[in-house]
Amino acid sequence: MPELAFLNHVRREDFELDLRRYDLHREHGLSYRLIALLESQQKRGSAVPRQRVVGNKVRGESEVAKSVGRIYEAINRERYTARRRRLDQPAAGFPPFSCPDHPGNNCTVDCEHWQAYWKRVQPTLPSDDTGILR
Repeated sequence: MPELAFLNHVRREDFELDLRRYDLHREHGLSYRLIALLESQQKRGSAVPRQRVVGNKVRGESEVAKSVGRIYEAINRERYTARRRRLDQPAAGFPPFSCPDHPGNNCTVDCEHWQAYWKRVQPTLPSDDTGILR
C-alpha cells in the first residue's frame, strides 16, 4: 500500500508531529498557515497568537499541508483535498447530481446515491457562520 509506505521509515518524532498537525487541522479547524505560525512561535518562545486568521505567508505551512495529507491518506486511502471556504463557488468541482436508480432525480432522502453525493458535497458548502467576522 503506497499510502502507508512512509510508515516504514518515518521517525517517531516526525510521525507524532504529523499526527498533531492533522488533529489541529481536521479536528480543530486550524489552517495550515496558523499551525505553522503556532509552531514557529513555540520554537522561539513567543506568545501564542489568539487570532484564527493569518494574512501573510508563514514559513513551514507547505510542510504542515504535507503532514496533514500523509496522515489523511494513511487513514482514508485517498488523497486529501482541503475544504473550500469560498462563498462564491460552493461545491466547485462536483458534477451535478444524477441518480442511476431514479429517473429525473426524484430521490428521497433515503436514496443511497443521494446520501453518498451529499456526503461528498456538504463539507464544501458554506456553514451558517461562513463569512461572519468575529
